Amino acid sequence: IYGTIISNMHYEDDAWNYTFSIPANTTAQLRLPVELADTLTVNGKAGHGAYPESSVDAIVCACDGVNYLLEDQDAAAFFASAYNALRPGGVLAFDVSTPWKLENLRGDQIICEDRSDVTYMWQNRFDPRRMLLDMHLCIFIRQKDGSYRRIDEEQRQRAHTAENLCTLLRGARFTQIRVFGGGRMESPRENEQRWHIAAMKPLDAPGSL
Repeated sequence: IYGTIISNMHYEDDAWNYTFSIPANTTAQLRLPVELADTLTVNGKAGHGAYPESSVDAIVCACDGVNYLLEDQDAAAFFASAYNALRPGGVLAFDVSTPWKLENLRGDQIICEDRSDVTYMWQNRFDPRRMLLDMHLCIFIRQKDGSYRRIDEEQRQRAHTAENLCTLLRGARFTQIRVFGGGRMESPRENEQRWHIAAMKPLDAPGSL
C-alpha cells in the first residue's frame, strides 16, 4: 500500500470534528471514543458500527490513542481486533508519545494557553515507577453570548516502550513491524518525542485470532 494518510481534528460548535484522508482504492477502520452511536456522523450522515472481519486494508490510530491503553492486555486486545478486521496484507499504523516526552516534556508541568476562543490550564504528574502520566485539564470555551463554559478533564497515559509494543504486535501475529521517528521515515533518534509504528497482517494469514 502506497500513499499518504492524513488525520486532523478541531473543536467547533460544541463538537469535535475529525478529518481523515487515505490513499485511493483503500479502506480504513476508524475507532472513536464515543458512548452513543447517535452522536457520531460521517460526512453529515449517521455513522455505522464496526467493520466485519477481514474487510479493511488499513487501520490508523492517531493522536496518542495507544498511550491511553494503560495495560498490556488492553493494547494486546486492540492489536488483535485490528488484526481480525484487516485483510491479508493490510496495515495497522499508529503513533505514540514516547516515554522521554511524557516524563521530560509533559511530566510535572503546568501548561497554560489563552486564546480568543478558549483558555486552558493543564497540570501533569508523571509516575516513573508505573510509567504513567496523570493529566488534569481545566478548559474554558467562549460561547456566542460572550460567556465561558468550563470543562474539567482527567486523563491518564502510559509511557509504552517500543520494545514492548513490538512484542505485543508479534503476539497478535503481525509481521514487518517498523518503528519510525516523529514525522520521518527513518529510525527514531535519541530523545524522540513521537514514534510512528506500522505492522502488516501477513499475505498468507490463515484467519482471524
